Amino acid sequence: MSFSYTLTFGNPEEVEAIIIPPADYDQWIPEGGPDEDTPGNTITFKVRLQKKGQPNSKSAQKAQFNFELENVSKEPGVCLNWPPNSQVKDPADFDLKIVKPNLQNSQNLQNMLLESVGKDGQSATSRPKLLEADLTITSYDYGACGKLKVSVQLQDGSPPFDAHLEGKPDVTEVTIPLDNNGNHIADAWEKSYSLSNTSEAADDDSEPEGDGTPGDGLSLYEEYRGFHVQNDPEADQNGHIRTDPTQKDVFIRNRGQLPVDSFIQSQMKLHLIGPNEYWIGDSSAQNPAVINFNTSGFGHNGYQHVLRLINKNLSSRGQGLLGQTGCLTCPPGPPGSIQGGWVRVDAAACLATKWGQEELLSTVAHELAHGCNVFHHGGQSYLASCVRTGGEAAPGYDKAVYGVSYQGDENSGDHDCIMRYEGTDLSQAPPNDPSAPHPLSWLKAKTMQIGKKTVVLCPNPESLRVPWIEGAFYPTDPGVDLPNKEKPGTKFCTTPDGVPYPKAGNATLGKCQQQFCINDSQGCKFKP
Repeated sequence: MSFSYTLTFGNPEEVEAIIIPPADYDQWIPEGGPDEDTPGNTITFKVRLQKKGQPNSKSAQKAQFNFELENVSKEPGVCLNWPPNSQVKDPADFDLKIVKPNLQNSQNLQNMLLESVGKDGQSATSRPKLLEADLTITSYDYGACGKLKVSVQLQDGSPPFDAHLEGKPDVTEVTIPLDNNGNHIADAWEKSYSLSNTSEAADDDSEPEGDGTPGDGLSLYEEYRGFHVQNDPEADQNGHIRTDPTQKDVFIRNRGQLPVDSFIQSQMKLHLIGPNEYWIGDSSAQNPAVINFNTSGFGHNGYQHVLRLINKNLSSRGQGLLGQTGCLTCPPGPPGSIQGGWVRVDAAACLATKWGQEELLSTVAHELAHGCNVFHHGGQSYLASCVRTGGEAAPGYDKAVYGVSYQGDENSGDHDCIMRYEGTDLSQAPPNDPSAPHPLSWLKAKTMQIGKKTVVLCPNPESLRVPWIEGAFYPTDPGVDLPNKEKPGTKFCTTPDGVPYPKAGNATLGKCQQQFCINDSQGCKFKP
């Protein structure tokens, strides 16, 4: 039997251990891989023994270091919508891990000074008799977070003690990533948007203002953790994006490959997602299509929904119908209120009109806007039968039944607005002053049925006017039939005023840019 002794003469050396973050610690943001088992990025810390209170000094002592990861997140998937719901691990695994070194894998040569690693990757022990050691931690999720703690066992057998963050003797648990306000969000990401001390559940997106409802149904943590949008030009090599917490985001599954260019006028950030990048959840829900389905509940205010845009023949649903959102009787609302999330556009019918591609662009934007709480300018227009007592067409008119618009109906308001209907043959005749309100007394005239349509019998042909001829203001020839002579809208209006050509006066609603609302969690302020 042999014994070994360590004799210390004079006062025992006081030592401490410091945890040294990497130089880019304040900029490091976690990343995931393409799936839950593939590593994302890494961060490496160093722990070092030194004489107490003497930075960069060399200790005569040596030690073994015990590493612990604490309070590590366990989010399902790698981000809010990837992998697909059916492929997500249950239960979820840890999002930060200490990975064993592997000499056979050139991608994993870190942690060579480790003697052992816990089975779940949440703990590790270094080799004994070291002055310092490196520890590399691997992220498996774009929202990964946790804390690192290091316990030090000196070789002299004295009681173990905790290492502390370099320059901060009171900090023995180091957040990963740097997260001084404790909301599980990297401070570097918050700083890039001039945010600080903000709750993980905050949903304060302010652009565009829309109806004044803040947010887009996605919490600050969810926007930080991000989404899989493979075809987004801003996506990383795994198809991942983090969204802007100051700008409202709307997600569209463009199944019909329809042109969405004009919808950019909404000023919202548009994301076109693929077939596996959303989840069809509760089939009993008004809209079961969900974008933020991979959630543990942390920083989650509720499901935010997807609009599903398709190209569909609508001839059986109504004569002249070019588009339809949800159902014919559904009022507009945020995406979650749209029946099935369906937005239907009949591309062939749009292209068959005089304006073709322009009509298609405008119709797609019009219907998508309905899925974002934007309404028509007013009530429906009428059919008018301009006949004399005998039933024949009145002189000066080439047919008996016309589409007629009136002040405040769906044809009224800003002539260039995407939400304004165009194409009625006639409109209520203005008074001598074109800027004055249009009289509505003629609508009290006798009505009759023509098929399934309720039509208004004009008191006299002069009570109507042809609404629009290119290059003219108030045409006087009522005998000109002008179907589809008005160009489709190209913007969302900001005023109810009938400008620049008051075809049917001011709109009942209008101000379409101020109606946008997509927050399924809060609902919308604008409800006419």
